[in-house]
Amino acid sequence: MKNKLLIISGIALQCSIVQGQIELGMGAGMSVYRGEIGAHTAASNYVNANVAHGKLATQGFAKFSILPGVKLRANAGYSEYAAFDKYSRDAFFQQRNLSLNGKILDGGLMVEYYPVSRLPVYFTTGIKYGLMSYSVKNANGEVISSQAMGNAKSFVVPVGLGVDVLTNRRGSVYSVEVLTNQINGDVLDGMSTLESRHKDFYSTVTLNYRIPIWGANDKIKISRSAACGQGESMSRNKKYQGLPRRKVDHCPTF
Repeated sequence: MKNKLLIISGIALQCSIVQGQIELGMGAGMSVYRGEIGAHTAASNYVNANVAHGKLATQGFAKFSILPGVKLRANAGYSEYAAFDKYSRDAFFQQRNLSLNGKILDGGLMVEYYPVSRLPVYFTTGIKYGLMSYSVKNANGEVISSQAMGNAKSFVVPVGLGVDVLTNRRGSVYSVEVLTNQINGDVLDGMSTLESRHKDFYSTVTLNYRIPIWGANDKIKISRSAACGQGESMSRNKKYQGLPRRKVDHCPTF
């Protein structure tokens, strides 16, 4: 029973959000584009237009804990995306047989919010600005529309969910994050028309790794000294009020 309490208390200490902490991190995973390549009628069902295809997504970020459970995040990301008419469920698109390949470089500010202090789950949103490049080819492989990186631009609104899945003894964290990024207009495919009434968006799923560069060493030192001190209480530090007041006589393994 004693060991179980120590492990549970250790997890609580590791997962707590320390105000003033600064973290740096990076991530990689998959990016998916959903939308049509242009549009052929005002009533076209863009959901059926192109089957999603996974491409590379990467990001780098810095996080600043500004309030308990709230982090400000400066984020930069690079994603690739693609769509192919030949995989569509719409006969018009199948016959047209265009293909789209593109890239987007985005950056901006986001906010992360942990609604439950003892759960390593957060919601995030914010505002970013994206620079895009793309190429649209016909069935013969001929380029019919293209843009170099930066010639197409748009504000990007991200909305996402993240889970911190593993924290090591040094305070570094592995997390999984899902983001949906909405573009301000139909600009990712380079074929906007009067009938293109949908806003493009791309979604990313990334595995992230972040390391604290400020505040983490004290956090770990406190958690281990509180747990290892002879005849001491684990809740003696004011940062961790609410933890069980329990005397321990050996160090936990976390």
